[in-house]
Amino acid sequence: MQLNMNKLRITVFLVNLLVFGFLKAQTTGDCRTAAASVTWSTAGDWQTWDGSQWVTASAAPGASNNVFIQAGHTATLAGNQSCNDLYISTGTSNSSTGGDGQLALQSNTLSVNGKLSCYIGVVDVTVSSSNPLSLTADATTPALPISKTSGGLLKFVGNTRNITVTGEWSGNASGSTSLFDIEIALSAGQIGTLNTVVKAAKWLISSGTLQTSLRISADNNTTGQGNFTINTGAIFSSSESGGGATPVISRTTTAICGTVTINGILRLSGASPHIQCAAYSLGSNGTVEYSRSNSTGNQTFLNHSFTNADSLVVYNHIILSGIGTKTTLASSHTTISANGSLTMNGGGIGCWFQWFIFCQFYRNNSHLFRNFVSNCLNYRVVYQLSKSHHK
Repeated sequence: MQLNMNKLRITVFLVNLLVFGFLKAQTTGDCRTAAASVTWSTAGDWQTWDGSQWVTASAAPGASNNVFIQAGHTATLAGNQSCNDLYISTGTSNSSTGGDGQLALQSNTLSVNGKLSCYIGVVDVTVSSSNPLSLTADATTPALPISKTSGGLLKFVGNTRNITVTGEWSGNASGSTSLFDIEIALSAGQIGTLNTVVKAAKWLISSGTLQTSLRISADNNTTGQGNFTINTGAIFSSSESGGGATPVISRTTTAICGTVTINGILRLSGASPHIQCAAYSLGSNGTVEYSRSNSTGNQTFLNHSFTNADSLVVYNHIILSGIGTKTTLASSHTTISANGSLTMNGGGIGCWFQWFIFCQFYRNNSHLFRNFVSNCLNYRVVYQLSKSHHK
């Protein structure tokens, strides 16, 4: 009987670990704030875990160090800095106690090689303490977890990884011109994954691929502002779908963001993708790829539903991939601009019944059939083609 009770206690303990989301144990080199006001570059403002205890740091945190900004503490950048994982406390015993941690970028850039996370934990600044931080994951992101002045930037660099993890971040931050901007600047061919909604005042995908199945919020507290940009060579990939609270990109769940600029690839795999923005800007290389396949259903072209949201009906380059049916918007004429292209990269070449494309394209003197006519020999394609905007 005693053995069974011990087993029960162990089981309950393990379940509690899963339910309450305890984060990883301390590792050598981890850094925590040692005072309410910390200057990032000042080594003495930090304590580091040496494998058995917390000691005063001999150097400021760098690219290989996990950083913990404790409840009620603010870490301020006086120049560009870097870290591995960035943990920001939302409170001591819950998200309403002990104050929030905050990172103040000012006009500087913090390059993050790991993930972004929130946690609940008791503040400890005792030198020579052998107690690791007690960390419970928390998705109650503070109103202003990371602040900036003009030019301040949170920049994600490095290799493939999760940038946020379910239960460790959310879109709860308040839209503000002081809210941080985000740049995704991963190494070529590398993929960063957002497993939560993330809100920033402005977004830039400059290199690598950012992928998510959830909404992106570009929110500087003004409807019709807060921009999202994909640079040439970069990819933003989203499987989000819906016109209500689940658009691919918006300011909030009811308001539009600013301009969505596509110079690289916007890859959409949701069944009914919506972007709620004030305007689109497409560069000469700007490409929209519709990539949903039959294994997950068919797909309509990009739409919108919020008040004053812009329509994307004039494309430079379209790629149709996967083997699902792709359908243009019934209420709009879809145009490919001069020198644009339509490319079919289906996975079912040779099987005539695997592609059904119902569309009304207006050629507008574009290279509509680049990589298209030859592939059409193996597909059943239903289309109308016109050189004008009127039948």
